Amino acid sequence: MTFNKKIYFNIKEIVLYLFGISFFTNFHMAKYCVTLMFFFIIVDIFLFKEKIELGNERIKKFIIIFIILGIFWNFFADFNYKAARAFFKINRYFIIVFFISSLVKNKKVVLKYFLISVILSYLQLFFKGIDFYIKNRLINYYRFGEFEGVMDVAILTSVVGAFSCGLIISKNNFKYKLCGLILFIISCFLLMLTQTRGALLSLSLSILVMLFLSKKIKVICSGIAIGLVVLGLFFQMPQSARFKYNVFNTSTDRTNMSNGLRIEMWKNAIWRFKQHPILGSGTKQDQKLFDEYVNNMPEKTEDEKLYKNIFKNGYDDAHNMYLNALTDNGIFFVLQIILIFVIVLWILLKNKNYRYSLSLVGSFISYWSFGITWPLWRHGWDPMLLWTLIGLTICSYNFENTKDELEGK
Repeated sequence: MTFNKKIYFNIKEIVLYLFGISFFTNFHMAKYCVTLMFFFIIVDIFLFKEKIELGNERIKKFIIIFIILGIFWNFFADFNYKAARAFFKINRYFIIVFFISSLVKNKKVVLKYFLISVILSYLQLFFKGIDFYIKNRLINYYRFGEFEGVMDVAILTSVVGAFSCGLIISKNNFKYKLCGLILFIISCFLLMLTQTRGALLSLSLSILVMLFLSKKIKVICSGIAIGLVVLGLFFQMPQSARFKYNVFNTSTDRTNMSNGLRIEMWKNAIWRFKQHPILGSGTKQDQKLFDEYVNNMPEKTEDEKLYKNIFKNGYDDAHNMYLNALTDNGIFFVLQIILIFVIVLWILLKNKNYRYSLSLVGSFISYWSFGITWPLWRHGWDPMLLWTLIGLTICSYNFENTKDELEGK
């Protein structure tokens, strides 16, 4: 490696760490870093003649085909560039996978430093949460959304909480357990401020699955016991009043419009999918169909009148990651499922001794389950989170033959 290339590699590292530091606090800066990632990958390929590898050639080809095919698929679904552009805008963060993998392949310690930079970003968000709590603690109802809105904070706290809990469960190293415990406490605090039941339920599910995956009776029993105690204390906090009211509330009338509206949006999405079951309507191009369904909604009861009026003045999606993918892309949805379910689980199973394997399984479970009630992977910051998790998963190939990583030292 020449001196100039060393400098070049160091600059790439800096970009990755800037991306990490801005990950939970400055979405615009993170997007600028993603743009730079594209530039560096192009330079790597055409100037330094480097072959971009992900540890598995078939997975690399699948991701490339997924992006290219998805762009053309969306173009033909709506026969205009808008759907194709929207698809690429959502999935442009695939470059994170290639960028992180190439850096970690050449210098494995980069992964640790990147995660440290992400933790620093999370701490910034935590301090914002403390400031928000101090200013609003006397108000009866408030929700923390200082980073890209309440729901983005909710999903990130759920995912980070699952990741940190995975460190506690899977590691014998005291440093990792302590770091995991601190991050988990921070996540619970921020989750409480968002007052989002989807985040609480998805985090609880991911922890339960990780406990059983540990295959240790003592860990499972003690984890469940501690979890019940933590939940009991959580529900005693004054800020958890909303959780106590709606977590297990299955009512669908106006007393719990969150449930009722979601069910109507799911019905709407299923109807829209049936109109274009093969190609879909194109990413974010089904507003006309959405409005058509709303105009034909019945108005026999007061609840039906209320819901119809609400839909006429807002909303344009299913509030469900999977139904959105179906309505947008039709049967292309199968490839999306293969990517975010089959491939990542196969990689983590194959490289099960990877230091962060269990943590990533928990993170994905949290993301998948939260997506049932929220339109993840369709806009904003959420796709960046997903592709970063995929990138961390792909990095496991770089540690297949590294004894210290396999042993989790």
